[in-house]
Amino acid sequence: MSLKRLAVHHFRNITEAGIELVPGVNLIYGQNGSGKTSLLEAAYFLGTARSFRTPRLSPIVEHGQATVTVQGELHDTPVSMGVSRSRDGKRTCRINGEDVPELSRLTRLLPTVLMGPETSDLVAGPPEGRRRFLNWGVFHVERGFEVVWRNYARCLRQRNQGLKQRGGPSTITVWDRELCQWGNEADHRRGIYFKRYQSVLSEVCGLVMPGFAIECSYERGWSIERDLSEQLEMDSSRDLTRGLTHHGPHRADLKVTVNGQHAATECSRGELKTLAWCMLMAQGRLQQERQIKERQSASLIYLVDDLMSELDGVFSRRIAGLLTDNSSQVIATGIEPGQLQALFSPQGSFPVFHVKHGVFERVGE
Repeated sequence: MSLKRLAVHHFRNITEAGIELVPGVNLIYGQNGSGKTSLLEAAYFLGTARSFRTPRLSPIVEHGQATVTVQGELHDTPVSMGVSRSRDGKRTCRINGEDVPELSRLTRLLPTVLMGPETSDLVAGPPEGRRRFLNWGVFHVERGFEVVWRNYARCLRQRNQGLKQRGGPSTITVWDRELCQWGNEADHRRGIYFKRYQSVLSEVCGLVMPGFAIECSYERGWSIERDLSEQLEMDSSRDLTRGLTHHGPHRADLKVTVNGQHAATECSRGELKTLAWCMLMAQGRLQQERQIKERQSASLIYLVDDLMSELDGVFSRRIAGLLTDNSSQVIATGIEPGQLQALFSPQGSFPVFHVKHGVFERVGE
């Protein structure tokens, strides 16, 4: 399934907008501040009930309005969905008119991959972003990971609370057994996922960035020479002194190198962005493999913001070619319509929308 129609109400500078989308590539152009990124943000909001631009959702509500609403209809199915959020924090998610309390149902129904200007932080930014990226991939491929990670996070919070009370080893050992149970399971599932991910990432990087020796490794968050229970016991004095758990799956990271050097220092900004987008496309391919294996009708939506910004022209064309060939829906934005169409034109003709002051108009194909 992919988005057939996207209806947006009072989302940032978009007062009312409704656009019809095709299952393949959809192109949107307009000047900076016109509303093209806000439309991608609205589509992301529909599938996640979150924003990729701000942790606080009140700024997405149009000035002078009380509530933002985004609705969607899907191709090849009678399913409709909607998400609304008021300034006072109330959020409502619906599928076919029925309230849905579990956000995981939204994300599985409308899985999205965001490819924007800031995604270079996936490679060069702090490890928290890479952990979220890793968990997101495992969530979509390893069924049941959501429950495992939720339980691990709960045990970790309780252990850290015990550490802050400074009550001695007995205040934390009560949580260690369960923490290790869920932590080892989370690490096991991550390891299974990452083994396959490495292979797919190598394929994608070979197509987009040939000549770059790119390696990505999984660092689990504690020494590979000992199990988690031994690590916690070894760290107990330091954990008690500082009031936090120093090692475990919550400290995992992905290490990315180019030509044997840390990617953040070896690559230009354009190369970092290209590498991050390769990582995202590899993750998307694994999600699609899982859907095919389970014979699901769900599709994947790539939200591509300003494809040409900071990217080498060759890299841009290769990325556009891969996005077109992967049987997913693509919503891509740019400033210059000619350049945007030229990137995708070798693969066929696609609907083109122009946006100005939050108003969208289909202008060609």
